[in-house]
Amino acid sequence: MSTAANWVACIDAAGAEGLAALRLLPGLEVAPLADTVWLRGPSWNDPLALALQKISGLHRFAVQADGQLIAEGHRVPKGRLTATQWRPLREWLPVTLPQALGATQPDEPAPLRLMRSAIELPANALLTNIASWLAWAEEVSAVRLRPLRFAAARDGRVWIEGTPSPAIAGQRFHLQEGVAVPCGFACEPALEPRVLRRWLALGMGDTAFAHADGSWEILREEQFVPALRSAVRWTAEALGHG
Repeated sequence: MSTAANWVACIDAAGAEGLAALRLLPGLEVAPLADTVWLRGPSWNDPLALALQKISGLHRFAVQADGQLIAEGHRVPKGRLTATQWRPLREWLPVTLPQALGATQPDEPAPLRLMRSAIELPANALLTNIASWLAWAEEVSAVRLRPLRFAAARDGRVWIEGTPSPAIAGQRFHLQEGVAVPCGFACEPALEPRVLRRWLALGMGDTAFAHADGSWEILREEQFVPALRSAVRWTAEALGHG
């Protein structure tokens, strides 16, 4: 944003993962400051107000022309905001990483198993590590990164979706309608992706990928970020590979 927002909000750093629910709202920026994370965005509107109300522990302030802050429901200013290093929310959130890419498993036993297939479908998803992902992202153009999105975990694994798939080491998958199977494998019995999506309880934008042993990992839409070079760097820094 080129001008200061007319509102800001703050949340304790310990609860900042709750901001993931806001990731799809346009124009939001964050600024970590001591033990607090500050949030600002575009002009106030009803959908934005409703979204912020759902974030536990979030406190909103109106920003006066002289920079003073007035807490919601109050009339007397309460200090000034000193944060200056603002980052887009969707780029900053990779710093807060889950322990694993997706620990969720379906409640019912798997209705299928993975079998070797003579037909190898094209790869459009990749499971790799943060070091390889960072090295590749630093070398390619922004145009090459643009079609991709990724999710990372504290164990160092990175899941990347989009075409063309990055030419780096890792396990390649064929992704169809949010369901990914390792290249060279097929589900037995053969089930349509929509059936698997229902069994896996996938929402819009979610992804599930299978392992050769028949287990599944599930990624929710809020775990993904666009493959911007800055987002890859910040994620690597958070994992100790910066």
